[in-house]
Amino acid sequence: SSRVPTHVAVGNHEHCHHESPNKDPSHASQAEFCHPKDSGGECSVPVVHRWVMPASPGSNLVFWYSFALGPVHVAVISTEHALKPTSPQRVWLEQDLKSV
Repeated sequence: SSRVPTHVAVGNHEHCHHESPNKDPSHASQAEFCHPKDSGGECSVPVVHRWVMPASPGSNLVFWYSFALGPVHVAVISTEHALKPTSPQRVWLEQDLKSV
């Protein structure tokens, strides 16, 4: 990854802090967690500390973000966070896609 651009997305078993939600690096509410015990409590910490993804207005570290690659706009979302109409991730996604 030091020579080839790499983009990651948080997925199944990489998120959720079931013992202390305030340690969650995404700052999501407990109600947003999809699988409260899948990650064994690691709460995406390895992913957050290993990867730095592009920042865009309203993006959230490696959890949801977007970038342009030439004429292509790429939006990355988290399968471990809510995507209901009022969720932070959905609000960000709708605004991001309107800007394209």
